[in-house]
Amino acid sequence: MNYIITSGYWSGKGHRGEDGRERADFYKLWAENTFSYSQPRKVFVIDSNSSILPDDTLGAEWINLSHNFGHVYDITGSDYRNKFVGWSVGYIL
Repeated sequence: MNYIITSGYWSGKGHRGEDGRERADFYKLWAENTFSYSQPRKVFVIDSNSSILPDDTLGAEWINLSHNFGHVYDITGSDYRNKFVGWSVGYIL
């Protein structure tokens, strides 16, 4: 079967009290699990202009966005100025 897996990624200092490295370290676990239990034709990771990236992409192809478009819950905020959030930008790509 031919299929593609796509996931979003963002990591930076100060996010929810984290120092940012936790998400970069979690990516390794996510990638190892994804490749252990699936055989996709390709894996894309949409990066929302992270300041902290994993040390190794582990076979995934990374697409780097110009800035962090935000999470879907950001759209309800009165100061949100983008037309799309990260998920929809990744989907359009």
